Amino acid sequence: MQPGKRDTLQNSPPSRCAVCRSQREQDESASETSTAPRLADPVDSTPEKMPYALISLLAGAGALETAYLTWAKLANIQVACTADGGCTSVLGSDYASVLGIPLPLLGFFAYATVAGLAASGALSSQAEPAQQDIQRRYVVLAGAAVLASCSATLMWVLFTKLSGQSCTWCYASAALSFTIALASTQGFKARELREAALPGGSLVAATVLGLMLAWSGIDPQEAQADLNIPYNPPAVATASSSRSVQLAQRLRDAGARMYGAFWCSHCHDQKELFGKDAMAAFPYVECYPDGYYRGVKLAQPCLDAKIQAFPVWIIGGQQYEGEQSFDKLEAALAKARAGQGAAQLQTAR
Repeated sequence: MQPGKRDTLQNSPPSRCAVCRSQREQDESASETSTAPRLADPVDSTPEKMPYALISLLAGAGALETAYLTWAKLANIQVACTADGGCTSVLGSDYASVLGIPLPLLGFFAYATVAGLAASGALSSQAEPAQQDIQRRYVVLAGAAVLASCSATLMWVLFTKLSGQSCTWCYASAALSFTIALASTQGFKARELREAALPGGSLVAATVLGLMLAWSGIDPQEAQADLNIPYNPPAVATASSSRSVQLAQRLRDAGARMYGAFWCSHCHDQKELFGKDAMAAFPYVECYPDGYYRGVKLAQPCLDAKIQAFPVWIIGGQQYEGEQSFDKLEAALAKARAGQGAAQLQTAR
């Protein structure tokens, strides 16, 4: 065999192997590229924006409500009244406290904490570390979960232990807490919420269990029995002015009426504005003359007038809810007289 041909045969296999190796390296590179984990999509890695301003507003409203209820509880006064008296009954029951602490006070601290955290988030700058905002979002979510679980438990107590008593303040607080909880979830991706489900569920369970244990010694029958309020209207102690006495007489002569309840603090405040000397002419209608107890209905005059809250003035056929100043009552009287005059003129024609 000639040397030239021998060299060709010896050099050919390495050449083919180089081609194979090059092809194999390309295939392996392509395989590594296809199997390597992809970097997160820049959009997906961006944290969700939590509606801090909305949450702060809602929690602030809840803090104001519970602060008012706490003040009413500690001062032993009646809250703003509804005609059925449900709020007074519920807030005066044994379920309105936890281990001797007024439940509205605990609610105030919870609402105030969430409101403060949400406000700090709304006012935070772009330079704030991302980790700090992440921690804040989870704390707000935890606070919202506690609020919602407390409200859910209270609604259960309301409808099962207190025979479905109506409580406008309770409903308002529940609506606020559930809305806060829903809004707080907007600050997380679905994956983050799934990861938080277990610790969040544990927190909710602990909250509900804690409330149930705190209330475990309460007898529902005794709790409801405490809601009975005998008729005992507080005496009017303030002195009357000549204006208040004359206004009471004019209201009575015009057929005006103020509808109220003996346990309603705002009704009593209205009487105090007129003073004790004006009570002889004061056109007042008591809607619970036999006291308040479970199942009691409004007095017939109050039913006929379709009273929904206390106090309510009816002057010239128009309803005016809440306490009224002398100026407003005099304006209502003038409006009623003007309406009567127009009606008489129309009839004469």
